[in-house]
Amino acid sequence: MQLNEIIKDAALMLGKEDIVKYLDSLNQDEDYDDGYDDEYDDWYEEEENWEEIYGDGEFGASAGEDSLDKVNLMVNLANLVINELACTYLPLITEEQMTFSNGKAYYKDFKKKAVKILKVYNLFGQEVDFDDKTEYVLVQSNGNQSLIVEYQYSPDNYALEDEIGYTEKDISARVIAYGVASEVCISEGAFDLAVMHHKRFVDEIALLTMPKNTKIKQRSWR
Repeated sequence: MQLNEIIKDAALMLGKEDIVKYLDSLNQDEDYDDGYDDEYDDWYEEEENWEEIYGDGEFGASAGEDSLDKVNLMVNLANLVINELACTYLPLITEEQMTFSNGKAYYKDFKKKAVKILKVYNLFGQEVDFDDKTEYVLVQSNGNQSLIVEYQYSPDNYALEDEIGYTEKDISARVIAYGVASEVCISEGAFDLAVMHHKRFVDEIALLTMPKNTKIKQRSWR
C-alpha cells in the first residue's frame, strides 16, 4: 500500500475535505494528458508573459500551500505511527541474498536497516549457524559465499507516494489511519478525539496480533 492511501483515510476520518481534495488533485495530475506534443509543452514553459496576462493566482497558490503543509505534517505523523508499529506490534521482516566475505556480511551493505537477524540459510534452504555481531553477521566460512539472510528491519521515512513495508494482508490502511488520526488530533489539541482514535487503533492491533486459536468468539454463560 502507498502512504497516500493512509493519509487520505485519516483525512476522511477527521473530515478534512481540503486534504482529500488536494490528494485527489495529485492523482488527477499524474493521469492527465494534455494531448499536445513535447515541443508545445516546452514553448509553454518558456513563455514569460503568462503571469502578466492571466495573473499569478495567489489565492489558489496560498490554498495549495496550506494543504501541502497539512499533508507534510500528516506524512511525518504517519511515519511515526509506522515506526511504532514495526518496533512494538508488527515487526517488518524481509529476506535478502548477501555475499559473505570471509564469513562476514556487514549491516551497512543491507538494503534495509537491520534490527535483528532471524535466520541465515544457503541457496538450498538449509539453515546456517550465525553470530549476530555489532557491525556484521558472522558465519563459519572462508572466501566468498552467497547466503540468504532473513531479518527484521526498521522502516524508512516514507514519502507520500512511496510503497510502505506493510501490505493489506499484514494490516489495512484504515487501521494505520486510526493511529495517524490520533496523532493529528494531539497536534491540534483535540485530546478527546485523539483518545477515541487511539483506542480504535490499539483495539485493531490487538486483534491482529492475537494468536489465531484465541480469536474464537467466547461463549456467553448465563
